[in-house]
Amino acid sequence: MKRVLSVVLLLTLVFAMTACAGGPSVETGVNTETDSAIKNSENDQNQVNETKENTDSNNKENATVYPLTLVDHFGREVTIDKKPERVVSLAPSL
Repeated sequence: MKRVLSVVLLLTLVFAMTACAGGPSVETGVNTETDSAIKNSENDQNQVNETKENTDSNNKENATVYPLTLVDHFGREVTIDKKPERVVSLAPSL
């Protein structure tokens, strides 16, 4: 029984060590982390610009009209008479 337990523990340890190990490390002289960070930054900026353009056109299409009537998860009808001035979260973690 102890022998089987030791083999299972050893295999688990070997699996954990190989799963947590990074890929092969090759020094090429090029800083790929910086290059990828620059590319990601450029992509993020392009997405921000596209989002701003889409938001401007969608604001006119998606204007909310009050009173607003919604149906909640339980099938109850909820009516909001006027535009809310602020929203208070009773469960901030959700």
